[in-house]
Amino acid sequence: GVGKREEIMITSEPSHDSFVVSKADNVKLMHLSLIQQGTVDGIVVVESGHMTLENCILKCEGTGVCVLTGAALTITDSEISGA
Repeated sequence: GVGKREEIMITSEPSHDSFVVSKADNVKLMHLSLIQQGTVDGIVVVESGHMTLENCILKCEGTGVCVLTGAALTITDSEISGA
């Protein structure tokens, strides 16, 4: 995202099980607010590869972040609430 993370909000679709799922070798999300609404598998699921979250806000609905065996996640300067 370009700008302040509080201004760039992405909200989940309640009819889907997953919100943000990554299988990429290397992906980076920056300056975003992710707002979970009704999904059950976690706000961020890293199935394989490596994901970096930098300067993000994650507003969870009970289920937090899930990183499967063999995958990796790096979180810097971010906030996680509601998990």
